[in-house]
Amino acid sequence: SAYHRMRKSYWTTACIEKYRAAMALVRPICQKWDQKSENWVRVPNHPIEQLIDAPNEYQGTAEFFSLIIENLWLTGNALITIKDTRSSGTIALEAMNTDLVKLDLGTKNGQLVEGYEVYKQNWGLSPGNSKSKFVSRKDMIHIRLVNSERLDWGISPLESVKDVQETESDAVSYNR
Repeated sequence: SAYHRMRKSYWTTACIEKYRAAMALVRPICQKWDQKSENWVRVPNHPIEQLIDAPNEYQGTAEFFSLIIENLWLTGNALITIKDTRSSGTIALEAMNTDLVKLDLGTKNGQLVEGYEVYKQNWGLSPGNSKSKFVSRKDMIHIRLVNSERLDWGISPLESVKDVQETESDAVSYNR
């Protein structure tokens, strides 16, 4: 898993942990562009702010964003499920560990990704286990960092740097 690979490097772990801690302290706010003043103007008490303040019943804002940042750095992807709990009239957001999600690729309806097969820790499931939960595209926010080799999955900034270093090293070796 990406998490375990990160833990092999003290410096990588320390850098990501510091970045996560710093980002978890940032309070997101909603703004809109005001054409008259040509400035961003805060929109107080916007419903999305309230949702971010309490994304779900067991992840606070700091943990929610911390998991998103960690997954973006490690895998180039952040996955957030959208849970519509109509009975209570609310929506919940849950940041997912990307190591526990498998893409369901397909071409139905012209979509590259049909949905996601989720193996959730608190469900006691793991990839390879026959028990999982399918989450459709409409119920998942998938944030991807640009990956020129795959349109369906992002690439970690750490992986990009590693690839560049390997290419430069191979070029130096070749030219010797």
